Amino acid sequence: LVLRTEQLLDSLPKFISFLNQTRVSVISLPTAFWHHLTESIADLTLPDSLRLVIIGGERALPDRLTQWQAYVPNAIQLINSYGPTEVSVVSTMAFLETAVVPHGAECPIGTPIPNAQVLVLDDHGQPVPIGVAGELYIGGKGVAKGYWQQPEKTSHAFIQLPRKLTRYLQQPSSTFYKTGDLVQWEANGALTFVGRRDNQIKIRGVRIEPSEIELCLRAHTAVSDAIVQPYTQANGETQLIAYLILQTPIADSLLKAHIGETMLAQMVPSQFCKLDAWPLLPNGKVDVASLPKPNLAPVSETVEFAAPQTATEKTLCTIWASCLNIPTIGITTNFFDVGGHSLLAMKLVTQIETQLNHPLSVRQLFEYPTIHQLGQVIDSLNAISKVAQTVQSEQQPTNAELLFEEGEL
Repeated sequence: LVLRTEQLLDSLPKFISFLNQTRVSVISLPTAFWHHLTESIADLTLPDSLRLVIIGGERALPDRLTQWQAYVPNAIQLINSYGPTEVSVVSTMAFLETAVVPHGAECPIGTPIPNAQVLVLDDHGQPVPIGVAGELYIGGKGVAKGYWQQPEKTSHAFIQLPRKLTRYLQQPSSTFYKTGDLVQWEANGALTFVGRRDNQIKIRGVRIEPSEIELCLRAHTAVSDAIVQPYTQANGETQLIAYLILQTPIADSLLKAHIGETMLAQMVPSQFCKLDAWPLLPNGKVDVASLPKPNLAPVSETVEFAAPQTATEKTLCTIWASCLNIPTIGITTNFFDVGGHSLLAMKLVTQIETQLNHPLSVRQLFEYPTIHQLGQVIDSLNAISKVAQTVQSEQQPTNAELLFEEGEL
């Protein structure tokens, strides 16, 4: 068993080098990490010891699967696993190394693992036919007993199903977990994830309730009301956008700090959109569909755009804009204020190492989060490296000196 360290996530080349050194044969990766690995798979060489890759935690993007299949041999099996924490994490699995996903379709989550049972039911608790979405219920040995000291929540999620629904199952479970996930059966007997019944979403493997973030924002004295919505970019990255009606003006950085005090980093919105009033439907409810689309090129509200001045800064600007999927970025803009996060940081560090031939760590990006700061660090280290090389070359004897010393000897 090999456990990774935080330093291994500094860059993909470093991660691959570690796999080669340890001769790892099986790796289990969060799907979000696998997405970033697959983006660069054309430039990476996986170890010949690797035979199995297991992914899970969120939706696997079909275009990433196409990239993977184009560069990775079928001898390396790829398993897409699915399952909530309430049923011991994994309940279904699908082999994807040779899977064909039609255009517009989703990657399958497969069939139940041994000792797991699944049912797909409609709103009336009846089984749905092939190709029709229904809610997924999971039974079996892995089902938890409930939520600790939350009997009401437990009674809604862990339920007894009538015998008529379970009589065709071998050793049917006494309790099924009501997942809230919408899935559908495919003609080949596999399940495909469709979406959520509620507003719960997943960002980088973490289940998130936008309503919890809304409550946190409303608790701030400067905020009158808040609505948090997910937004999925063309590259498959999901970001949270917070729409606000303010009582008093406040900087985005202070709102992020307020949320970060009590919530995970994945729950901090990437952008804040401040409105004077909500768009309303005729019945008086908020017209969520009419909320303004998020700005894909956010700029820090407290820092004016500053153009790159050095060659290093110009290269960094190009890399950052590509990673963040925005057209331009200033050298004084904070990476984490415009949608950056830990996985994007790893991708950024990998591209910097490739294009500037300079190894960095993700920790350094947290310490120097602007292009100007990071550019100064890189230029300083390059200057030191050149001086060291010059000193080393001057200390090495010439061929004539070596011949002279041999003659003396």
